[in-house]
Amino acid sequence: MKLDAMLCNYAETVNNLLYLSGGGVNTTEVPSGTPPYVVNLGFGLIVTVPPGEVGKSHELYIELVDEHGQAIALPRAEGIAKPLRVVINFTVEAKVAEAEDDEHTVALAANLQGLPLPESGRYEFVLSIRGRELRRLGFRVRATPFAAETGTSALR
Repeated sequence: MKLDAMLCNYAETVNNLLYLSGGGVNTTEVPSGTPPYVVNLGFGLIVTVPPGEVGKSHELYIELVDEHGQAIALPRAEGIAKPLRVVINFTVEAKVAEAEDDEHTVALAANLQGLPLPESGRYEFVLSIRGRELRRLGFRVRATPFAAETGTSALR
C-alpha cells in the first residue's frame, strides 16, 4: 500500500474526494504561557490499495511522537495519560468500470481538535497500516508572545 498525506487546518472527504483547508501545516504558533499548548490539526490522506487488497478491511494508525521518537502521553478524561493513537478503519470496494488489476484509491480525513501538547518543540505523526510505517508528518509548536497578545494561534 502507498500513502499520500498532508497536515492541514481541516480535512474532509465527500464522494472519495479530499477537501483541505490550510494544507501544508508545518508550524503552529500558540500563546506563550503555561503548557499544555492546545492545537487543532487535520490530516488529508490518500491510500493506494493494490488489487489483492480490494474488498478487505484495513486499519490506518496515526501515532504522535516527539523529536526523539518517543510516544507522547496525553491526558484523557479518566485523568490518566495515554499515548495518542487514532485508528481509521476503511475498506476499498472495486468500482465496476475499473479493471481487475488496477490499484484503487480511497480518500480519508481525520481532525484533531483541542490536542493538548506538553511543550513547544518538534513532533511527528507516524502513519502506519498493518504495522508498516508508511509516512511521517512533522510539525513544530512555537510559543510566541505575539500569539499571547492577540489571543490567536497561527498555523503555517
